[in-house]
Amino acid sequence: MIVFTRARCCVMLTAATLMLGACSDNTPPTTTSNTATPTQDSSRKIAVARGTVDVEGGLIHLSSSTDGVVRNLAVREGEAVEKGQTLLTLANTTETAAVAVAESEWKLAQERRQASLAKLPELRRAASRLEQAARAGAIQVQQSDTAQQQLKDADADARIAQAEVDVALQRLNQAKALLAERTLTAPEAGEIISISAQPGATVSANTPAMSLLPARPLIVRAELNAAYVGNISPGMVATITSDMDSASDGNVLPKAHVIRVSPVYRQGRLQEEAQRGPVRVVECILEFDEPASVRVGQNVRVSFHE
Repeated sequence: MIVFTRARCCVMLTAATLMLGACSDNTPPTTTSNTATPTQDSSRKIAVARGTVDVEGGLIHLSSSTDGVVRNLAVREGEAVEKGQTLLTLANTTETAAVAVAESEWKLAQERRQASLAKLPELRRAASRLEQAARAGAIQVQQSDTAQQQLKDADADARIAQAEVDVALQRLNQAKALLAERTLTAPEAGEIISISAQPGATVSANTPAMSLLPARPLIVRAELNAAYVGNISPGMVATITSDMDSASDGNVLPKAHVIRVSPVYRQGRLQEEAQRGPVRVVECILEFDEPASVRVGQNVRVSFHE
């Protein structure tokens, strides 16, 4: 007969408890949706900057190379223009007359050259016949020499006539160049966004008469805080959002990538930075990956990702 004392019962109960605990540790834990491991984002935001939309090289301010009165304004604000298209012309009576005179002189010089050249074939034939006859003793040598001298004189006249044609052509080109200075043309395709000149008004040389938005891809000029310059490099992807309404989901623009980072520090010029006081920034230029519905001068926020 086995007698269980109180102490022996306590030992057996403790051993049973440890065995149950060991079995519980080997049981796989139950996985629930609340304990799942979150997915890691493939990109990480490393810097944020303020920026503005622009075109490479900026707007083109067009001006006449000479003073004058606007005779004709050929375009209107908002009009698309092609390279070389006439935008405005100044009063050019004197220059037009000069071109007409130079063109007449050039044509006259050409006619003189043609007349000189027309004499040469017959004189060459005559000189050759007389030279042969003089060698044969049929005529005096002096006659042959006279024919040779006439040929030389005619050839010299032809060369002089050609030189006169060249000079007349240079004068004509010079007159046309002066006339061209009275005409303002588009240096490249784009859109006229402002016009300050009007027909009958006087314009001054090198004073903008109108501004052209060139038909180039839009870019973003971001002011990158000096503290983040070392983290940004060409090719890096960035998210662009309009700074017009930060609470709207419709302000997200196509992604962009960094094309260059300026090697020069400068003071920040955007309003938010100015309110904090002078801030050292570096200009970072980005290019949209797709066409973006934005306007030049629009403020944006740039989020850089690695």
